[in-house]
Amino acid sequence: MRTRVLAVAAALPLAACSDTPPSADVVASTSVWADVASAVLADTPLSVTAIVEDNAIDPHSFEATAADLATAMNANTVVVGGGSYDAWLYEPLAGRSDATVIHALPLEGHEHGEHGEHEGHEEHDHEANEHVWFDVDAVEAVAGDIAAHAGTDAGPVTADLATLRQQLGGLTGATVAQTETVADYLIEDSGLTDVTPAGYRAAARNHASPAAGDLAAFLRAIDDGGVDVLIHNPQTETDLTASIRDAADKAGVPVVEIAEIPPAGANFFDYFHRVVDDLERGAA
Repeated sequence: MRTRVLAVAAALPLAACSDTPPSADVVASTSVWADVASAVLADTPLSVTAIVEDNAIDPHSFEATAADLATAMNANTVVVGGGSYDAWLYEPLAGRSDATVIHALPLEGHEHGEHGEHEGHEEHDHEANEHVWFDVDAVEAVAGDIAAHAGTDAGPVTADLATLRQQLGGLTGATVAQTETVADYLIEDSGLTDVTPAGYRAAARNHASPAAGDLAAFLRAIDDGGVDVLIHNPQTETDLTASIRDAADKAGVPVVEIAEIPPAGANFFDYFHRVVDDLERGAA
C-alpha cells in the first residue's frame, strides 16, 4: 500500500520586493491549485491567482519570470504541489516569515523542522509521483489546510472529492497503460491494473527516453491485446508517445487523454470528473 500524501502548511520565508507586484491574497503555482483554493474560498473576499494557466505549457520545465515571483512574494499564502514539480515558484522565495506555503508533497531543499509550525500529517513519500492533484486524499488535505488558514469551511470540496473517490473505487477489471505517469494516483484509487512495461515506466517517470526494448514491449502489449485502455498525456507529447497512441488507435484500444492542466476555461474539478468519466467509459 502506498504512503498517502497529505498537505502541510509551512511558514516558509518569502523575500521582500521593492516594486509593487499585482495584489493577490493567494497565489498558486498552476490553475489546478488555484481552482482548489478558489473552491474553498468561494464565500470569502480573498483573491486567488495562478502562475501557470496555459495547458500548452509543461510545468515541469516552466521558468517563473520576475513578475511571477513578485506576485508570489506579495501574497499571504502560496499553494504548490511540492517536490520538484513547482520548485520554480517556492525555492526562490526567501526572506519573509509571515507568509504560508501550503503543499501536498515535501518542499525540496527544506527539512520539516525548518518551516516552523506544521499541521498534523503523516510521513511523506519522497519518491511520490508529482502529479499529486489526482490524489483525492492529497487534494482534500490541501483544501482543508487552505480552509483552516482562511477560517472557512472546505465541506463542499470534501463532498465533491468523496463522489470522485467512490466513482474511482467502482472502476475494476480493466488493464491500462500510460505514455507518461500522470494517472498513477487515479489507478491506485481504483481497481484498474497498470500494465505499463516497468522499464518504460521508469524512464517516463524520470523524464528520460525509454530503451528500444521497453518501447517494443509497450507496443507488443498493445498489439497482443494486453492493454484495455491507453492513458495519454497530450501536454507532454513527443514523437515517441504519439507513436504509441497511433498504435493504440490502430489496434482499436480506447485512448483516454489526461493532461496535467485542464484545457483553457475548464475548472479543475469539472476536469477531474471528466477524466474519471472517460476512464469509466474506456474500461467498460
